[in-house]
Amino acid sequence: MSEVERVLAEVNVPQNIRQTWINLYRGYLRNTTPPGKREELYPLPKIEETAREAAAATGERAREDALDYVVEDNNILRVGEGLGMFTFKQALQLLAVKRCKTS
Repeated sequence: MSEVERVLAEVNVPQNIRQTWINLYRGYLRNTTPPGKREELYPLPKIEETAREAAAATGERAREDALDYVVEDNNILRVGEGLGMFTFKQALQLLAVKRCKTS
């Protein structure tokens, strides 16, 4: 994987796209490797590490527990840092539940 990353860096592929290509290639290799050797040869990155890397790449800090949003009718409104009732993920889940009940 380090060789793939080095080649992509040499041809000036942007970091976020480079990581996408590396993940696609890792997935290809995992799918074509016998199941007994997959984790040993091509371990998947942990979800927390991936989220941290994505936040660092975009220059934003990871704010998973911030209650910044409220839900009114079928809209998610951002009310400010710590002033809401839900995280963005929770607000999306609430809207999904509301839409399922009305269908």
